[in-house]
Amino acid sequence: MKVSVLCETIQATQVIGYRFDQSHVPHEKQIKFQLYEWAELKKYDAPTRSQFLFEADYLILSRWYAPGDVLKMLDAARQNSKKIFLHLDDYLFSVPPSIGINKWRHYSSDKMLKALHMAAELSDGVIASTDFLAEQLKSTFPQIRVLTLPYWKSFDPKMCPSSELFRRSYPVVGYMGTQTHAEDLELILPDLDQLLHRNPTLVLETFGIDIPKSLSEKYPNRCSTLPKVESYEKFQSVLSSLGWWLGLAPLTKNTFNYCKTNTKFVEYIQAGIPVLASDFGPYVNTPSISCIPSLGDHFSWLKSIEKLLFSRKQRDLLFATQLEYCSKFSDSDLLVEFYRSIAA
Repeated sequence: MKVSVLCETIQATQVIGYRFDQSHVPHEKQIKFQLYEWAELKKYDAPTRSQFLFEADYLILSRWYAPGDVLKMLDAARQNSKKIFLHLDDYLFSVPPSIGINKWRHYSSDKMLKALHMAAELSDGVIASTDFLAEQLKSTFPQIRVLTLPYWKSFDPKMCPSSELFRRSYPVVGYMGTQTHAEDLELILPDLDQLLHRNPTLVLETFGIDIPKSLSEKYPNRCSTLPKVESYEKFQSVLSSLGWWLGLAPLTKNTFNYCKTNTKFVEYIQAGIPVLASDFGPYVNTPSISCIPSLGDHFSWLKSIEKLLFSRKQRDLLFATQLEYCSKFSDSDLLVEFYRSIAA
């Protein structure tokens, strides 16, 4: 089976979603995902674009619904007797300003929202990356057909290093994410300030996002921002080599975040890093501090981070529980069956 995937440019979303390992899937059942960038494809005339896109069994619009072009693409699919699906891994109908003012203006503009509604309503279905996103879509737009993926980011136990394999000799706590997550990091700034104040050997690092000035100026020798990387594949490799004792995943409470994927959590575990995450949205069912009875029921970022840093045994226990949880995202047969079934 062949599936065409159209996106603006190939980014992490497409690498995560369509370049998952199919080596254990029988060859006759494997799906060839052909990724096309609109930035390049739009240079060709309509017949040539159709030849590229519709030689496949069906077409997926991966977060792509360009105003002025999406209706033409929907019409082209009908003319070629092909099904067409819109894939969303975020609730793009309600993007908060916290993602950055320029991105917010882009996604929340009338023309973008109109195009998004059109793509969702006229496609053969909307593919949702999470149950929570599917739930929100069905509630807000009951007329839209919603198809829910069995899971989003694939996890490969074979590529997961031991949580202590690259561990540095001194305690390092880290946060990784893009600058669009600045508000999430700010959520725990007071706790991080106290953490650094109370533990003079502790180092705090961020990867993909700048360390807040309030911390970097107060603790200049123990706070650093790691250089960004060019590709998603390199990102995962670098993350695995950082030697962080603990990775943080705070999340502010809003509808947009509620519908997000658990990608950050899986990426941490894939890199051999135990995670402390907010009990909200994509992380609500993930094993966290509550799986360690000795830490008690009351959650405090400061106290929870300290107790994990001070006990290798508890870090190992947390990581082992989280590793087992992530193993259920390693069955690529489930993803292949999903994409094959929607062609019926």
